[in-house]
Amino acid sequence: MILCVIEGELANNTLAATLHQAGYEVLTTGSAAQATALLFLHRKLEAVILDQREKPQFGFGLARLMRSLRADIPILLLAREMVDPLPRWFDACLCVGQELSALLPILNTLVGGHRSL
Repeated sequence: MILCVIEGELANNTLAATLHQAGYEVLTTGSAAQATALLFLHRKLEAVILDQREKPQFGFGLARLMRSLRADIPILLLAREMVDPLPRWFDACLCVGQELSALLPILNTLVGGHRSL
């Protein structure tokens, strides 16, 4: 199960569809408060994707909060531009537009690495 915190309806549909086609169960929200609640409610979460391609609405504060609450869950940042240096509360950053072909190998690595812990 993947939690996607996203901004924008188009990004929501594209990201969720890509993950569903890859066999993941997906929860989506555009609210920081709801994302935090979902983090507590769904103990089977395997990863969080923070999609900031459209608007960096949440900043890095949400990722920092999520990491402090559930350090066991990898957090992947989707961004339009490279973030360097990547803050320590993210496990990976992927620079993409609407094309998400590079997402699945990175996500599978993060989830696979998480499962082997």
